[in-house]
Amino acid sequence: INSIIEKDGKLLIAENNGATDVIQNSITIQKRYTAASPVNIFGIHNNRLLLSTDANGFLEYKNDSLITLRPAIEAPIGDFISLNDTLLLSTGMESYLFLHKNDLSIQASLENPRLYFSSLMQDSKKRIWACTSAGLQLLQIESGNKPRIVFTSLPANFNFSPLNNSQITSMIEEQDGGFWIGTSNGLVHLLPNGNFSIYKEKDGLPSSNISSLYFDREKNLWIGTPLGLAKWVSTNNVVFFNTESGIFKNDVFDISSSDDQKIYLKTVHGLQELDFVTKEFKNISAPGIHYPIAVTGTSPLLINYADQLGVLDNNKNRIVPLARLDSTIPGILSAHKHPSGTIFFVTFYGVYAVHNGSVKKILPYRIICMAVDKSGHIWAGTWQDGLYRITIKNSEEGLYEITDMTA
Repeated sequence: INSIIEKDGKLLIAENNGATDVIQNSITIQKRYTAASPVNIFGIHNNRLLLSTDANGFLEYKNDSLITLRPAIEAPIGDFISLNDTLLLSTGMESYLFLHKNDLSIQASLENPRLYFSSLMQDSKKRIWACTSAGLQLLQIESGNKPRIVFTSLPANFNFSPLNNSQITSMIEEQDGGFWIGTSNGLVHLLPNGNFSIYKEKDGLPSSNISSLYFDREKNLWIGTPLGLAKWVSTNNVVFFNTESGIFKNDVFDISSSDDQKIYLKTVHGLQELDFVTKEFKNISAPGIHYPIAVTGTSPLLINYADQLGVLDNNKNRIVPLARLDSTIPGILSAHKHPSGTIFFVTFYGVYAVHNGSVKKILPYRIICMAVDKSGHIWAGTWQDGLYRITIKNSEEGLYEITDMTA
């Protein structure tokens, strides 16, 4: 099966044995038309439904019949797109591109033995894209007495791996100007601002080798692969980030947020900032600082490192020293500022409270998570020693009430 299209309530199926089946009411094959060579792709040009073939040029489906069009084209024709009312561009199934006049005769051609053309696409900016065996290619039609098909340089926001060095099979544009691009080395989602994500098996796809892409009427993305079919639901607000996104590091083990729509990630490689609006990552410069921790609930953002507290200078993207603690807190996983001003540290070795630079250990167990409720109680979940509630009695004097809430 090479291509499927719906026309007037009927499904037309193009087959490699030269047959075109017409299925009525999604139940029975109503008719079967036979061509002398494989039938490849359905497409629309000037409101005409055309079919490309291996040896018969173009066919037209009209009035429930197949019509052979003249002039005959002996070269195999694969994918094709309508550029305007008078021009049509097609692939030659091997290493050729053809520019056709309105009567479908060949006006210009281009051969590149290094490329195998999979599919063509014209986007909302009238740019012509070719999906090839050697990466995504941008085409241009030079008009004049002798029109030419020429390659032009990829725009900077498209010029990255795998788009510039892998097999590209398919390409779809979103309404907002973003693109989904299928490659032999992952599914690329290129956002209008130039950011991109690359999805592979680890992100839930059956295979990283993408064969085809399709948007249904609800704008769900269907992804064909050699190992199965996947569906990306349009209402799914989940966004994946991975190392292919650029600067982002995978080894995140703590997340905190700020009031200015920024998210801060603690990683083995240091502290990173994600702008929630632009989806851009950047490393927070901290020379000589090991394992910086963002303190949740602070603005401007406080950063703990060793026995220091610093403040994040967003303009210069660096940490400015602010205060020194009277001791270093070991094995910190996360830090949270209480409305009282006390900072609580979640660590492998217990809960530590810091007030006015004074460090006090108030719970000795390995802590996994922490939350502050509306009444100001601090709840600490441990690795294997139960749940505890911490109540501040006098933060200046370091007085805390610890209640074991384990059933």
